[in-house]
Amino acid sequence: MKKNIFNIVILMIIIPLIVYSNSMGDQMRKGSPNSIKIELDFVSVSMSNYNPEKNDSIPENITFFFRIFNTIERKWAIGSYMQLDYMSTPDSSKPIWGGFYMVHGMDTIALGSRSWIKIYGNNIRCIDDSAQISGSILNQWNDPSTRCFFDKLEKNKKRYREYITDYIRNSQFIYIPIAKDYDNSIRVLKRIPSNVPVDSVMREIIYPDTLVQVDKSNFYPIFISDLFHYEREISYSDVMCVYPDTAYWYVKLRPEKGME
Repeated sequence: MKKNIFNIVILMIIIPLIVYSNSMGDQMRKGSPNSIKIELDFVSVSMSNYNPEKNDSIPENITFFFRIFNTIERKWAIGSYMQLDYMSTPDSSKPIWGGFYMVHGMDTIALGSRSWIKIYGNNIRCIDDSAQISGSILNQWNDPSTRCFFDKLEKNKKRYREYITDYIRNSQFIYIPIAKDYDNSIRVLKRIPSNVPVDSVMREIIYPDTLVQVDKSNFYPIFISDLFHYEREISYSDVMCVYPDTAYWYVKLRPEKGME
């Protein structure tokens, strides 16, 4: 029941953001189409004590690395600064610009991120057409959806690699921008007066203006390693190679010296 209530609360937060982003996007697309594309680049799974022969531990954190592309030659901005501390009240006065979410069935999990807004393509001779932002799930978080996810991993730790892979492959990832945060931050960074219309700001610098669904149709690897490998004499690592229609392990069972 608590988990369902939490998911309802998450959706109550997300839906207004989508509506707000869409309404702002309608204004901004009059002057510029949304050219921001996002792909899942790779996934890093950090285990507390990784030994692929024993399968006796679960992840401490899972980090998703997203590649963001700009498809037109113009200055552009991207950011996501979601500090997820479920024991404290979020500070609504601080901009977050946008957030990544993993949606799997009835589960909606927010991904923590600390990527301050950055403007790309300042050198007109060398336009930056891509950037990378990461979003993480930590085992120490106590919100119901995250706890449910890690509880499932605990129950499936003897086959956690297959479980994690299936979960990610059957999940949707979305990025929900907060148009007001982008608008305010870019005005400050570029010294654009507050009385200048939004579409004028968009002609100066483009940014995500509507919900963006992350593309997972290309190959991406899932790296699994020991979180504390630098403290251990021997550590292990594996790689899952994920394609649209299949996935297989590139197994690295050979021990690696942690201090090398």
